[in-house]
Amino acid sequence: MMGDVEKQIFDMICKQHLVNRKELVSRFKATGGLETGLSKLIDMGLISKVESLGTCYVVTQKGIRTFENDGI
Repeated sequence: MMGDVEKQIFDMICKQHLVNRKELVSRFKATGGLETGLSKLIDMGLISKVESLGTCYVVTQKGIRTFENDGI
């Protein structure tokens, strides 16, 4: 079960498919719980961390299916 922060993070990543870490930090700075939320979503297999020219997060196929079916 996802909490409010996890749902907001997941929703943002699903809609954009790829989100830069800086975008997430600026969006969830006031809310807090970003690190915990990202870890939970990664552990659930809904998103993956990608490191290239910086850290980004992408939605996985499982995440896309979950988003489409549950309408989170």
